[in-house]
Formats: sequence, structure tokens, C-alpha cells
Amino acid sequence: MHNAKIDSSLSIMNSTFEDSIDGTGLEVSRNLSMLRGTFNGAVRLSDAKIGGNVDMEKAAFEKTINAARLQIIGSLFMNNHAKFNSRLILNYATIGGNLEMEGQSEFAKIEAESIQISHHLFMGGNSIFHDLVYMPFLHVAGYVDLGQGVFTKLDMSGSVIGQELRLSSEGKPRWMRSGVLRTKFPLF
Repeated sequence: MHNAKIDSSLSIMNSTFEDSIDGTGLEVSRNLSMLRGTFNGAVRLSDAKIGGNVDMEKAAFEKTINAARLQIIGSLFMNNHAKFNSRLILNYATIGGNLEMEGQSEFAKIEAESIQISHHLFMGGNSIFHDLVYMPFLHVAGYVDLGQGVFTKLDMSGSVIGQELRLSSEGKPRWMRSGVLRTKFPLF
């Protein structure tokens, strides 16, 4: 799928992949669905362009997902019991809708430096973040909701949040061990 162009949606659902998937430079004019799949190899979506949504609900990823500079016109759904058991790289990604990481999903280390989200970021709903969530210079036009999320370390230093940082919309976030929230927001 390296540099492939697809003039409709791409669905990879209810499947198991043992090897790596190279979607570097992939262009999909509509949606990319990876629902309920098991991905045992690395997944590369760096520099990919998706004309709709990317849906990874209820999927399991065992190795690194590299989606640096990923461009999504719609939303990125990484929720509803999805499991990300290795690094998730979203550095410099652009998301035209929401980034949803809630619904009892589990995440290892997340690297999302300078990610841009045009609507809202959801990181609550009893999702567990087992390692560092590194999101310095995050830009979110809407709000960031951390309610009921379970965190180890969350770095949002230098971030710009257009509306509000919600720490208790449906319940307070919890911190594993001696968890840390690092923020340094610009003052207006």
C-alpha cells in the first residue's frame, strides 16, 4: 500500500495481520476502517492522506504505529476497547474533526508533538494510558476532555486549547502510581 491511491473507502475489518503494513504516503479519498482487526506487525501511515475518517475501534495493535504527518479530513477514532500495545506516533499529524481515545481503550507510549485537531480531543471514558503521553505544542480548536481517563504521565506543555481543558466532565481523571500532568499554557 506504499504510496497507493484509493478513490473510495478502504476497509480492513475483522482480520488478522501477522506482518507489517506499509501505508506510507497512502491516499484514501473517503474513510479508512481498521475495525476489530488484530495487527501483529508494525503499521506505517506516515504522510498518508485520508479524505474522511480513520476508525480503529476495537482493534488490537501489537507493534508501533507510525502515523507522523498523517492528514485526516474527518475524525480519528481510537476508542471502544481498542488496544495499542506499543508506541503510537502522531507527530505533526492534522485531524480535521475529533481525536477520540476513550471508551475503555488501552495505550502504551504516545508521541504526538505539534498535532493539530480542528474540533475536540477525548481522552477519558475509562481509557488507560500506561506510559507517557507526549503532546507538547498540541493545538486543539475545541476542548480537551480528560474525564475518567487513567494516566501515568501527560505532557501538554506549550499547548493551545481553543475552548477548555476538562478535568471532570463525567468524573475526574486518575493517575497511576505517582502520575504527572505537565502543562505550560500561554497566557492571553
